[in-house]
Amino acid sequence: MSEAMQILRRTIAVFIAICTLLLPFSGTMAYQDVLSGALSYLYGGSAPDYGSVGGEWKVMALARSGHVSPDDDYFERYYEQIEDIALSSQDGIIDVGKATENARVVIALSSIGKRSTDISGVDIVAPLSDFNFVKRQGINGVIFSLLAVDTYGFECPARNDMIAFILGRQLESGGWAIVGQSADIDVTAMAMTALAPYRGRDNVSRAIDKALSFISEVQSEDGGFISFSVSSSETCSQVVVALSTLGIDAGSDPRFRKNGTSVLDALLSFSLSSGAFEHEHGGGASAMATEQAAYALAAYRRFKTGGRSLYDMRDVMPSASLPTPAPTITPTVAPTPFPTLAPTQPLSPTLSQTPIEENTLPPYDTYTHEGSLTGAPLQTMGTLAPENTLDAEATFSLFLEGSQKPPEQIDDSLLWLIVPGIIVAGVALGFIFIKRRA
Repeated sequence: MSEAMQILRRTIAVFIAICTLLLPFSGTMAYQDVLSGALSYLYGGSAPDYGSVGGEWKVMALARSGHVSPDDDYFERYYEQIEDIALSSQDGIIDVGKATENARVVIALSSIGKRSTDISGVDIVAPLSDFNFVKRQGINGVIFSLLAVDTYGFECPARNDMIAFILGRQLESGGWAIVGQSADIDVTAMAMTALAPYRGRDNVSRAIDKALSFISEVQSEDGGFISFSVSSSETCSQVVVALSTLGIDAGSDPRFRKNGTSVLDALLSFSLSSGAFEHEHGGGASAMATEQAAYALAAYRRFKTGGRSLYDMRDVMPSASLPTPAPTITPTVAPTPFPTLAPTQPLSPTLSQTPIEENTLPPYDTYTHEGSLTGAPLQTMGTLAPENTLDAEATFSLFLEGSQKPPEQIDDSLLWLIVPGIIVAGVALGFIFIKRRA
C-alpha cells in the first residue's frame, strides 16, 4: 500500500473515532427539536380541561417548558373550571376516594402561579394533610400528594408520614409497585421523583440508590423498559423525569445506556413527525404519551440548563417572599458508579453543612402554608436577593418565554454545524496529501 493511501486511511480513522465519541450525545442534541414539536402539537389542540388527560398534565407540560407563560390568558378558561370544581367540593376534597385528584390540580395550578390554598375561598391543599385520606388510594395517592405539597413547600403535617409510607413500600428488588410484589418501573420512577428533595436523609438516600440499581438492571437492550409486557414511551418519560430530578443525565449516564442507546434516546424513538408521541411503537399518536413526553423533556432541559426541577415550582410562586431555592445541580457525564450514587451536589435544600436528622424536614418546611418567609434570607442562583424578593420575570425568563432558546439548544445547534465541517475538512486534507505525494 502506498504511503499516500496510508495517510488517507489514518485520516479517515481519526474522524470516524471522533464521530463515534460524539454518538452518545446524539439524543441529547436532538431532544430540543422533539420537545418543540411536542409542545406545538399540544398547544395546537384543544384548550386544557380538568382531567388526567388533556388537563393538568397538559397544563404542566406547557407551563414548565416555558412554551406558554404561566400568566398567559390561555390558562384562564382552565382556571375558571377549577374554581367551579373547588366550590362544589366537599371541604376542599374533589374526590373522597382519590387524593390524586386534589394533588394533580395542585400541581397544575402551582405550575401556572396559582395558589391552591385559596381558590375562590376554597383550600384544596389542606385535605392532603389528612394522611388517612391520602393513603386511601395507596402508594399512588401518597406519591402524588407529596409531589403536590412540595411544589411550593406548602405546610403539611403529613409530610413525614408520606415519606415513611413510600419508604416502607419499597420491595426487596429496589422498586415499588401499585399492588403485589412485582416492581413496576413507572411507579418506581415516580417514587424516586417524590423522594428526591429528601435525599439528604440517609434512609431516603439508600432507598433511591437501591431503586437506581433496579432501574439500571431492568433496562432493555434498546434503552427502553418493559412494563406490563409493553415497551412504552410513558415508562421512559417517568424515568427521564426521575433521573433529571436527581441530577443524573438521562442522555449520557452509562448506567442508563444499553448497547449505546440511552433512556432519552428510547423516549425520542416514540416521537412522530406531527410532534405527537406514541404509547408504543406503531400505535399512533397518544395524548397521554405526548403530555408525559413533553414534561419529561422539559424536566431534562431544566436539568441541562441548571433550572429548578420539574416539580419545584417556586420560580413561579405568587409571593413577594419565596422559600430558599433548591441548590442548582451541575450536570455530569460520568457520575459516581454504583453503589455510591450520590449526585455532585446535595439535592435536599440545605441552609448549612449540618447533617439532616432522620425525622427533620427540609428547610422549606419552616415556611408558612402561604409560603411566606419565616426564617433564612432568600438566595437565588447564588445571589442574595434584596429584601427577600425575586424578580421572576428576569431570573426565569428563559423558561417563561417560549421564543427564547436555552443556551444548551444554541450550543447543540452550533455543534452540529461544526462537526460535519471538521469531517469534510479532514477528508479534503487527506486528498491534498495524496495529490502532493503522487
